[in-house]
Amino acid sequence: MSSGEFVLTVRTGPYEGRVFKLDKESVVLGRDVSNDIIFPDPEVSRMHSRLSLTPRGYVLEDLDSTNGTFVNGEQLTEPRLLLVGDQIGLSQKLIIAFEEASEASDAMLGVEPEVVDEFAAAVEPSGVEAAAVGEEFEVVTPAEPKEEQRDRKWWLIGIGAAILIVVCGVLFWFLDANYHEILYAPLDVLMRLLDLQ
Repeated sequence: MSSGEFVLTVRTGPYEGRVFKLDKESVVLGRDVSNDIIFPDPEVSRMHSRLSLTPRGYVLEDLDSTNGTFVNGEQLTEPRLLLVGDQIGLSQKLIIAFEEASEASDAMLGVEPEVVDEFAAAVEPSGVEAAAVGEEFEVVTPAEPKEEQRDRKWWLIGIGAAILIVVCGVLFWFLDANYHEILYAPLDVLMRLLDLQ
């Protein structure tokens, strides 16, 4: 890894085309306004991930985000040393490239934190539009949220069935205690028809 300066270039999502200079030893990415770089995307956690400068270069780690952090389509399970050109995915629509600073990107640098904070405050999560995922990189969505929804659905079905059984049992008990003739009338008619009585 070279000893130059590095930037994060937003490829898709909020701030598309924006370049953020990495000039700190630790940079936190997320939705919260206290982060170093703020992304007003509802799929991004408040404190989503952190870039830390080490002697070998920048290391990216996920901060227990809800949807995970991806590098080149692979979900991070442990801190990972970034290489120039790595594609970082914080959501399905937010793709960021890790690059060396160059003269071309220097023209787009210089976004003041106040401007970023004002923009983040002005954009509501519902106002964020989906951006197309670039052809060279595709975010793999973790299956856990859908499995959790599926599990929740079965729990709700089970609880509903249990409530239905309890209600039917209480109704049967009430009818048996108070309206014995009505409850057993169909059975009496059936037994008379079959001459079993």
